Amino acid sequence: MRAASDASVGLFPSWFASRQPDWPPTFVEGHFPLRPTSPLHPLPDELEEFLAAGEAPIAFTPGTGHKHAAGYFSNALSALRALGRRGLFITTHPDQVPHPLPPEVLWQPHAPFDTLFPRLAMLVHHGGIGTTAEALRAGIPQLVLPFAFDQFDNGRKIQRLGAGRVLPAAQVNVRRLRQQITK
Repeated sequence: MRAASDASVGLFPSWFASRQPDWPPTFVEGHFPLRPTSPLHPLPDELEEFLAAGEAPIAFTPGTGHKHAAGYFSNALSALRALGRRGLFITTHPDQVPHPLPPEVLWQPHAPFDTLFPRLAMLVHHGGIGTTAEALRAGIPQLVLPFAFDQFDNGRKIQRLGAGRVLPAAQVNVRRLRQQITK
């Protein structure tokens, strides 16, 4: 019978994370799990109109599975207002988003990241590997707010690469969020 370690594949390139001594000898280096960019992934009309109406927004997403992010979005809205910046909130859970939103902030349940991210000023996110990889591909600054799993490690790697900063989710408040966005 084969062990699980017989199938260890990294979903990241070596420049993102080099092989570690405690990894199984059967580890195989992979690549980020990115889909090919395509004009067949258009943005929703409402989002296109929002992007065209002003400066590039700062997008906030706590991650697809995060169902308890009302405080996250409340802090984000307060930070955006204090900075006088436009924002985009991405979550499939609309009950997490403050209501009503001002005209300079838009909520979307989802968007194709490969199409959207190059049009952002910055991405504030949880540090999941897929979101991290898409932001790296787009070349935009990241503020990683990790709260679980590999997110802390991904955030440290983003900081080490000079692609962004890290603020653990447990330490987030409006003042710290505002400071990290303006650094």
